[in-house]
Amino acid sequence: MNDENEINKAKRKVRRLISLKLKQLTPEEIQSQSQLVQEKLYNLEEFRQSKRIGIFLSMPNEIDTIPILRKCFEDKKQCFVPRFDLKNPLMDMIECYSFEDYLSLPIEPLYKIKQPSMDDADHRERLNVFNTDGLDLLLVPGVAFTKTGLRLGHGKGYYDRWLAKCLKLANTETLLLHTHDGYSDDDNVDVVSDNNKFTNTPSSFRMPYTIGLGLREQIIDEIPIGKFDIKIDRILSP
Repeated sequence: MNDENEINKAKRKVRRLISLKLKQLTPEEIQSQSQLVQEKLYNLEEFRQSKRIGIFLSMPNEIDTIPILRKCFEDKKQCFVPRFDLKNPLMDMIECYSFEDYLSLPIEPLYKIKQPSMDDADHRERLNVFNTDGLDLLLVPGVAFTKTGLRLGHGKGYYDRWLAKCLKLANTETLLLHTHDGYSDDDNVDVVSDNNKFTNTPSSFRMPYTIGLGLREQIIDEIPIGKFDIKIDRILSP
């Protein structure tokens, strides 16, 4: 068994332990923690100054991001939410136009969260963030985080691949713990396998400031790190 296999085995163990902790939380406890994290986020200069923001749509055992999405629209921010390709697996950040638009989104059956189609109810083609000059801020989910910015995802590599592609487009490698394209606990799908899809990506494309949002139970001292894992700029927890 090589080092990567050992790391992935250790990651699966951490995921199981965190999952057991989260199952003990009541919805009221999650909402209470979520409100504390939301207030911390709203007070950050990085949030207040952001004009274009990417927001994950939370699952029941995560910090609730739906009030954050609503506030972003109230503050006239341009919002992007994840769209997952479960077959590859890859992720795009696609524009969501309003809170009413969010409410109209269909629910993806596997993860039980809303995700946008490529056009809205009025048949307007949705904007992909790779056809802009990038996000100012990206809110990132995770199974677990350390206070120093290490992150453990669910194992499919959606966010690590997406951020690695941002790094490639922005011509910087500052967030890569180990410089490489692509990531997954399960496979080694290349992050740039669809790179030609975005022919209109501006040359001024920039990396977003990244913030991981976690419940108290998701903050731990150490996380096994693989060669494709990307560090997060800041972690917010209650």
